[in-house]
Amino acid sequence: PFDRLGTSDIPDHVILGVLDQITCKMAINRSPAVISSNSTRQYLGTNTGVIDVAKSLDARYVVTGSIAAQADSVVLSVQLCDGVNGRIHWANSRSMQQSSLFEGSLQLADDIARAIEPSLNLAELDRAHHISPDALEPHHLVLRAKDLIFSLARDKFGKARDLLDRALQI
Repeated sequence: PFDRLGTSDIPDHVILGVLDQITCKMAINRSPAVISSNSTRQYLGTNTGVIDVAKSLDARYVVTGSIAAQADSVVLSVQLCDGVNGRIHWANSRSMQQSSLFEGSLQLADDIARAIEPSLNLAELDRAHHISPDALEPHHLVLRAKDLIFSLARDKFGKARDLLDRALQI
């Protein structure tokens, strides 16, 4: 759940609603797996670090953020962090009216999930280059194949086809 910054009177149910919406939108992608919001609610109001959260949940990445409110304005800051070293792969901030935060959480979650997906794919592609080819999951095989295809080098298309065939077999 997002951390409250400053003297925010945003109720827990609004913060948990945003958490649920983001989790649902992220779970649309089949890989990597998304951990349920029920498992992450325990971090509401805590000051647990990204690496500790990742270890506790056995997660590769952690989406974290904060909500800062002043009068009727709210600023949400969101980060996609590596669970091993805490490095940020993607970050963004958004300002909105506090009165529209809960109602707008669905669109906000959709925007966050859509924005995070390319960064997550790049991070997973980078990670896949350090994994033995025999141990790659179908998702990683597809990412590697797409990377080869987008190089637009004729000799790499056959390699991409082989990776996609292997992904289908798995």
